[in-house]
Amino acid sequence: MNSRKGFATVSVLVAMLVLAGSVSLTLGAPPELEPAPPPGPDTYLVDAPASPESPGRTDVVAHGTAWQPEYPSHFSLFQRMGWGTTARRKTTGGDEWVHISVPMITRLEDRLQKIAKVQFCAQSTNGASSRPVRVDLWANNVMFRSQVIGWPADNAYHCVDVLFNPPVWQPTLGVSVLLHFANATDKITLYKAWADLRD
Repeated sequence: MNSRKGFATVSVLVAMLVLAGSVSLTLGAPPELEPAPPPGPDTYLVDAPASPESPGRTDVVAHGTAWQPEYPSHFSLFQRMGWGTTARRKTTGGDEWVHISVPMITRLEDRLQKIAKVQFCAQSTNGASSRPVRVDLWANNVMFRSQVIGWPADNAYHCVDVLFNPPVWQPTLGVSVLLHFANATDKITLYKAWADLRD
């Protein structure tokens, strides 16, 4: 008989603790969290997400250590470093082709990716005389754009844009740059090449 009373008392106490705990949990629960505001312009996320009616954007890049000389024996220096490739021609004066392939996303989530812009960057130790003078863009073995480059006459880092309006679809992207060397001492450093792709 006493064991039944003890069991009943313990059961009532446990039920009261459970009820009291749930009341305190309900009363002490934090309010619903509101979503965080979008990042400001000073954060890494600068572009707003594309709205359903606007085209998406994807950037693909090749690092500056990926440049290749067309004729390696024509260079006294073709050195790859952490930031790019520095080139110097072996003999006095002349033009030399260098090439880089940019990895392409031709279709993303069943949407064709079209090229809106191709850009490469470089720097010369004597930009007034030794500089990039022409850029050709290739899809497999078909050249689909050739552009003469107006290079500033300084020794600063510059980027060259090749724009497409409207954007064009291509199966591959090879970038060829003609470098003009005025002498055998000037150096040209080649940096990244990249493409801006649109839906």
